[in-house]
Amino acid sequence: TVDRPSHVRIEHHGMQAHQILYFDGKDFTLENPVEKVYATEKLFGDLEQMFHVVRDTFGIVAPAADLLYPNSYTLLTMNVNGAKILGKEMIGDIVCDHLLFTRPSVSFQIWISEEAPYLPYKYVVTDTSTSHLLSFSTLLTSWDLSPGLSAPLFKYVPGPQASKIVFMKITESMK
Repeated sequence: TVDRPSHVRIEHHGMQAHQILYFDGKDFTLENPVEKVYATEKLFGDLEQMFHVVRDTFGIVAPAADLLYPNSYTLLTMNVNGAKILGKEMIGDIVCDHLLFTRPSVSFQIWISEEAPYLPYKYVVTDTSTSHLLSFSTLLTSWDLSPGLSAPLFKYVPGPQASKIVFMKITESMK
């Protein structure tokens, strides 16, 4: 859920973890509701600044953050050396154009609705620099372009059993 320029809430469900990222323009919080732990850091700025700081300081990469930058088209198409339309596919009940883009060390696929508003419904990024071909896959569902969001949605409030922990900062040797 995004409210530009400086509010985001991202919920990540995976096989290994369930995490919720909160940013309200002043505080960045990452919560693990299953383990009942969270970490918070003061962080002022917009979404782009926040994504850069948490990546460079804590090694945290938000899934599909590429799509949330104000200049996402420019960033995504930078250094592209190949592009292909793979066809039409259904994502849920939406007919989408399936596109593939390649650039050095990474490829990404995006499924965009064939009718207006042209929105992304799936996004897959693959690291092609190793034989493992590690990928992030994101489904973007429940689009609401006029949701009437309120500030509390982006501010983490710990529950009574939640324990505060601290972020581990990455060092130069970890990069």
